[in-house]
Amino acid sequence: MKKYQLTGLVLLFTALLLSGCGSGRGGEAFSHYQNMNQAMAAISSAEWEVDAVYGFVLGSAKMDLSMGGTVQEELVKGIPEKIKLDFDLSLAGSTLDMKAYYQDGWYYLESDGNKTKRNMDVEEMLGKANIQILQFPASSILNSQVKSVSGGQELFFKLKGDALTKMSKQILTSLGSLLAGLSSNESVKFGDAECKMVVGDDNILKSYELSFDLTLSVSEQETVIKCSSQLNLKSLNDVTIVPPGDLDSYVINQ
Repeated sequence: MKKYQLTGLVLLFTALLLSGCGSGRGGEAFSHYQNMNQAMAAISSAEWEVDAVYGFVLGSAKMDLSMGGTVQEELVKGIPEKIKLDFDLSLAGSTLDMKAYYQDGWYYLESDGNKTKRNMDVEEMLGKANIQILQFPASSILNSQVKSVSGGQELFFKLKGDALTKMSKQILTSLGSLLAGLSSNESVKFGDAECKMVVGDDNILKSYELSFDLTLSVSEQETVIKCSSQLNLKSLNDVTIVPPGDLDSYVINQ
């Protein structure tokens, strides 16, 4: 699998990890989720810790991609103005360090010894930086549960795979790095997904877990990807993003 495809898949999975899971069918769980959305829209900054494992199965061949790192964001009225990503990707014994920044309409990427930049609007950056908020239709929720935990509520949603598949097409459209070079014969299909979030008494999201299977069809060859991800809040409303001092040296990537 080419590196740009691998990176694009990681961005796709993390976009789902950081997205919202909501529906009218969610009942009490959805009510708590709506309250969380309102509270999170008012935050000024946050730092999240991300850990994920993706198991690739292609015929008899298997390999795991693990990802760990942090996402920082500074927001104004719910819209990120500055974003910093710092991930370590491990695959087949090799580790790739990936750092990215966004500010003043520019996306800066440092990876594998290369430093590139692109002029980019906020909407496109949200797709690449995995911070877009996705709203699922009412029909996407199979079932939901609410459980009281120390300091808040634990919300559980089970989502239909076909609903995620429809949403993935929108995400893939924004991820040109993944689509580049792929033919019209390729497709993405999700199995049913489970997401669990812990929301504090202040309605702030504390942690988020997501698991699902994904089937990627490329030139009539299927790869099954088993995904498990976790997001934990590290800091709230006290994050200041300091980008590196050499952003002017980054090469423009058309």
